[in-house]
Amino acid sequence: MPDQIETYVETVMDQVRWKKARPGLAAEIRTHLLDQRDACLAQGMDEGAAQGEAVRQMGDPVALGTDLDRVHRPRPQWGLLVFALALAVLGTLVRLFLTMDTPSATPGLTHIIGGVLGAVCLAAGDRLDVSALGRRAGWLCLGFLIVVTPMLPIWVFSWQESEVPAIYLLLILFPLTLALLLWRLRGRGWPGLLGALAWALLCGILCLLMARLLAFSQVILSTLVLGLFFARRDWFGVGKWLGTVWVVAFTLAFAVLLPVGTNYLGSLRTNVFPMLYPLDNDYYIAHISSVISNIRAALSGARWLGPADPALLLTEDGFPRVPNMDSDNLLTNLICSWGWLPFLA
Repeated sequence: MPDQIETYVETVMDQVRWKKARPGLAAEIRTHLLDQRDACLAQGMDEGAAQGEAVRQMGDPVALGTDLDRVHRPRPQWGLLVFALALAVLGTLVRLFLTMDTPSATPGLTHIIGGVLGAVCLAAGDRLDVSALGRRAGWLCLGFLIVVTPMLPIWVFSWQESEVPAIYLLLILFPLTLALLLWRLRGRGWPGLLGALAWALLCGILCLLMARLLAFSQVILSTLVLGLFFARRDWFGVGKWLGTVWVVAFTLAFAVLLPVGTNYLGSLRTNVFPMLYPLDNDYYIAHISSVISNIRAALSGARWLGPADPALLLTEDGFPRVPNMDSDNLLTNLICSWGWLPFLA
């Protein structure tokens, strides 16, 4: 089977989720392409040019596959959806039971509301036509900037920890906007690829302006994973290997040069290897090292099943040894409260 035609058919079928519909659709598309190729051969084209013209006239394979997927919808995967919703409910209940006795914990009603909203979004996402979002990727990115940018002065000049919506928006929405933008710019060659990478660069700068290295790390990881996913399928049309090299080189340079240029390399290194630095180096390093040391101390008394030694969870002054046991260190809370087996389960 001709390579260009077969590659086109495979790309189209990759977008169709209903496996039973794929063989018939693939045969129909393949027949149409071969007929068009034969017509081009009859006009005097060689084999390669004829295949290329047939594929060109058929249009973008990803867009065609998405349209076919929309028409040939698979049966709802109710079992998988129910299982995912059950996990969401279980996670909410675990959070409630672990934090009900924590003095600084968020009120239980907030956990319930969060769990319900998460379950609703999960169910809605299962039925969502993602291509409709992809066609509006540019507007979504613009709206993202309109919401986040006004919050920058709060972070840059005051660092008020209570003002957290901007960082949550970066953590939650950046991978989504990047994926949609990559999908929207596919098939546009170097302008499309560089445009998507420029969006990642802009979001990375926003993260460093807010001094949020966790969000910056997520930008790096999302750019690498999603960029390689699109590049290895050559959805931009610049070549698989060339696109892969560009994504990897851009991500590595992005991860190193941007923190260096903004004087955040030391802070990034401290977050990754805090125990390599002396405790009296500065307050920030001492704080992170102290938290990690306290977590290790608390986990040293954890059991396979059952609560840990309560004495290990408190300092000599009677204060909680590990901060944020209802949020950032919830997994530490789970291990110390119920044991390693429930954590692994």
